Amino acid sequence: MCSTKNKRTGKSLKDKIAHQRDHLIHSRRDFLWRTGLAGATMMLPFKNTLLKAASVNPFLSAINQTEHDRILVLVRLAGGNDGLNTIVPRGLTQERYQQKRPQLYIPAQQLSNTIIDDSNAFNPAFKQLMPMWKDGNMAAINNVAYENPSYSHFRATDIWATATESNIFEDRGWLGRYIDTIMPAFSEAPPVVPVALEVGDVAELAFQGKYNSTSLSINSVDQFYSVAQNGKLYDTNFLGDCNRDQEILFLREIANSSFYYKDAIQEAYDASFSKSPAKAYPATDLGERLHIIAQMIKGGLGTKIYMLSLGGFDTHNDQNNRQAPLLHEYAEAIQCFYQDMKNYQLSNKVLTLTFSEFGRTWAQNHSGGTDHGLGGPVFLHGGNINGGLYGAQPDITKVSVREDPAHQFDFKTIYAAILKNWLCINPQIANYVLGKDIEPFDNLIPVCKYAPTANDRAVLLGHQIHIGQPDMIEIQYAIKRDMRIQLELLNQFGQVIFMLYQGEQTQGTHTIIFNKAKHPIPKGRYFYRLKAGAEVHTKAITIFV
Repeated sequence: MCSTKNKRTGKSLKDKIAHQRDHLIHSRRDFLWRTGLAGATMMLPFKNTLLKAASVNPFLSAINQTEHDRILVLVRLAGGNDGLNTIVPRGLTQERYQQKRPQLYIPAQQLSNTIIDDSNAFNPAFKQLMPMWKDGNMAAINNVAYENPSYSHFRATDIWATATESNIFEDRGWLGRYIDTIMPAFSEAPPVVPVALEVGDVAELAFQGKYNSTSLSINSVDQFYSVAQNGKLYDTNFLGDCNRDQEILFLREIANSSFYYKDAIQEAYDASFSKSPAKAYPATDLGERLHIIAQMIKGGLGTKIYMLSLGGFDTHNDQNNRQAPLLHEYAEAIQCFYQDMKNYQLSNKVLTLTFSEFGRTWAQNHSGGTDHGLGGPVFLHGGNINGGLYGAQPDITKVSVREDPAHQFDFKTIYAAILKNWLCINPQIANYVLGKDIEPFDNLIPVCKYAPTANDRAVLLGHQIHIGQPDMIEIQYAIKRDMRIQLELLNQFGQVIFMLYQGEQTQGTHTIIFNKAKHPIPKGRYFYRLKAGAEVHTKAITIFV
């Protein structure tokens, strides 16, 4: 049996140039997202960040149209959180853990208030989360990763964001891929509230659709309150008469007047005033941003997905003084957030998923820190989950210092549980976005029995134009039983110009390839229509070349 070991280029500080290059690439990508320069159709520098509210994400639309009021909050611990000092080994593996981390191990006497079981305890910084843990409202999943993991921040973050295998490069996020599930009328009539909201200075790839990011991204706490209180993204006061300031004024006025969701945010903000938290949120970045999310939830904004990040977990050195304060900030903010939700009978409707792009090596390095390594823990919080500890510590007794033990769980099974059981969307669409039929993580979230409607025996999943092969257009659809189907290409007047497929097909997902080189059509807007049994599904497509 052959095995392929990962080349750990850029994993540790001693990799020098490769490590610096990884951070540079990662930082550059974040910069591009923040400024909007990563988009393909920008006219203004803020097009793909703050004005991306005008983009349409059909996945999020599908969620908003589902008959439930559940909310998902995603928290990314950016930089690679060290799992072994978050869920700390006890018992049989403790000796090995202490031996390889002589300065970093957490002594047993410090774990008395955060004991999980005979083999595990949480970092003492999680003390404030223990009531949630004991009430069954918190789940910890140990040793989560994927096959052939990457140790590059940039690449590993993308893999988690796109829910793909490590050898597949995808430019659309696992949430953004639902861009191919929307009906054409939705782009002309977008929802009146943002279906996803990010609070922070980085627009996440997870929401990237085919052409634009598909969430509303508020870059800072101050910017949110500017919108909520004044209805403006940007301050237009105190600008001078010089050409430069007048150009800035012009751009800011366009941005302010174009901001689609300002009324909805202001209304939710005003409605939340009468629903004060039991105690003040901590004055930390995470605390302030979770407070914003709580205000929008309590104010009835209607947004189904929120996302934010907590950075600083790349602890190559001085880990003892860096990781614990971050974990404390996380625990304090989450505890306050859920107490706030509980006070207003919302804790059963809000699920928080917390993850990091990778963990750290199980042995400490020579700088008082750890390098990029092990699969790490994932946490879920909420009143409607099956809490507890899932999985075991990585088996560090059978590998050398430069090797990582095998991971136990693939993160995509957690995504499948969220899509199919928490958000309760069409399983065919969930399988499409994950690339294959993935069984949900067992027993984590109570099973949702998706009930298809009479008009839900077929799903028109969408299309993809190949990069470098603009003439090749893939159209994908799924049918839930064997049936006769027709797939047609229509012009803008609704007239059939090509019959792409006609005949009997078996249940499952199918792909039809339309070769424009063989069937030339001019640039413009078209539609493709799936007729399956008595159902008809239509989607729009724009041909640019």
